[in-house]
Amino acid sequence: MSSRSRRVLGAKPYRNYSEDTLKAAMAAVDTGMTLREAEEKFKIPRATLKRKNRRLQLNKVGRPKVFSEVLEEVFVQSIITAAAWGYPLSGLDLSLLVKSHLDRLGLNETRFKGNLPGRYWLEGFLRRHKSTLSVRLSENIKRQRAGVTQETLKSYFQELKTTLEDVDPAAIVNFDETNMSDDPGRQKLLVRRGIKHAHKIIDSSKSNTSVMFAGTASGVLLPPYVVYKAEHLYNTWTEGGPPNTVYNRSRSGWFDTTIFEDWFLKVIIPYVESFNGRGPVVVIGDNLSSHFSLDVIQKCTDYNIKFVCLPANSTGLCQPLDVAVFRPLKIKWRSVLLSWKEKNRGVMPKHVFPRLLKQTLDNIENMGKNLKSGFEAAGIYPINEKRVLDRLPTQEDPEIHNNASQQWLETFKMYHEDMRTKECSTAPKKKKVAVIPGKGVTVEDLSE
Repeated sequence: MSSRSRRVLGAKPYRNYSEDTLKAAMAAVDTGMTLREAEEKFKIPRATLKRKNRRLQLNKVGRPKVFSEVLEEVFVQSIITAAAWGYPLSGLDLSLLVKSHLDRLGLNETRFKGNLPGRYWLEGFLRRHKSTLSVRLSENIKRQRAGVTQETLKSYFQELKTTLEDVDPAAIVNFDETNMSDDPGRQKLLVRRGIKHAHKIIDSSKSNTSVMFAGTASGVLLPPYVVYKAEHLYNTWTEGGPPNTVYNRSRSGWFDTTIFEDWFLKVIIPYVESFNGRGPVVVIGDNLSSHFSLDVIQKCTDYNIKFVCLPANSTGLCQPLDVAVFRPLKIKWRSVLLSWKEKNRGVMPKHVFPRLLKQTLDNIENMGKNLKSGFEAAGIYPINEKRVLDRLPTQEDPEIHNNASQQWLETFKMYHEDMRTKECSTAPKKKKVAVIPGKGVTVEDLSE
């Protein structure tokens, strides 16, 4: 198949109008406008208008498409369904599916080599359906997160609706921890054509600093809680950060039960005390075991705090901070970190982190709006389970218009049945080998 043609500079213009413009021109001609007037107004050649007016050459210019518009629409709906179920198709997957479909029907499409569509057909297909389909980088998620069911979420929202009844949005708090990396990420750079690796000299490491964020449904961000990976905490690591930020350290650099209790006492309790008995406060977070202790539960009872756990593996759907806050936060963080690294050598020292964190939060202008959008998208405030359930895949099949569409759907189902039932390789059982240290091991030694 030939490549897409390109217009030569100075060549005669060809079809510089849309179908809507052509229809408007023909409607004007039908109501009495002359062909010359329509040509001047709509910028369409008079000969074209004359042919259309006489109902000549009504078909589209060029060779007909391989598949009908109805069947291509079924292709589109199948692609959307596959992506919704967590198995999005690549361009090669679609081409192989089309080949399998033609082979099953016993057809030989001469425009395809061995019934396998080439990249030009794929480019044309995407161009024809650019209003519906687009190409994006995939984000891998675990099967546990993809296994959240509608029944689980409906049960969660039923309980949540009762818990949040008559609760002020300022009293609905969501918390979640994240890590701020020392790596500013990659950039698109200008280099000489042919260079395979565009190296940029910049110091970075794989170290992370944990930060606990909390925000309310009214758009208020509570003070951050920073945890360094260290044995001791130094005063220079706590200077220049956001107002009222709390700092701590642990061997792992993550939150354990003791640190979570400290965060609860120093961040949540002071905020709850500001309500002065104006009703209960609802704290929403994941169900990690490190988040529960007798002291935390006792404080919840003393201060009229309701602790709500999100369904397991549902943070991408039900966690407001994860839905609308962390992504713009990380984008700003990488920008601030990159700016610092371009002016300084070495990895980011801990005494610089508070100042960079403050600069990051100051650069986010719509933090309050992002928080409100997160609670709304998670269906928490206002309560709206439909916002979350609509993001789960359904088992509705594409609308069937004819026999060809039905045959394509059967091919599509066979493809996904093979994907879901494909056996995973299991690691063989291993056994510790008792050999003398420093001695070479042979097959005979292992068999003995």
